[in-house]
Amino acid sequence: MIGSWDKKTWRLAGPVILSNMSVPLLGAVDIAVVGHLPGPQFLGAVAVGALIFSLIYHIMNFLRMGTTGLTAQALGAKDSAEVRAWLARAAILSGVISIGMDDQVSALLSKRGGDGATDSRRSTRDDGRLVC
Repeated sequence: MIGSWDKKTWRLAGPVILSNMSVPLLGAVDIAVVGHLPGPQFLGAVAVGALIFSLIYHIMNFLRMGTTGLTAQALGAKDSAEVRAWLARAAILSGVISIGMDDQVSALLSKRGGDGATDSRRSTRDDGRLVC
């Protein structure tokens, strides 16, 4: 009896553990790659960027945790319409928050100074980074 319970628990918990481990690893890989560049400002910029990304990810964790609990209640009550409704609510809320954050980041990036030669390359890179 205990063996089957352990397997079920690990089957459910394994992907969550891997997901939570992957966020800090993204920053570590970025820092390892940028660490080969000549100046320390590159490493500092990537470290700050990884910290901000990790902070935003963990702040938005409320959406995942709140939706999981409410969806589980609806699933336990065998109310498939309510399960779909919670999925739709979470998708709409995350979309609205994403659009708002994208607008804020775009406004911050447009206020950045620089010469004309690097602005177009920087804009293309930043737009691609926001999509990812």
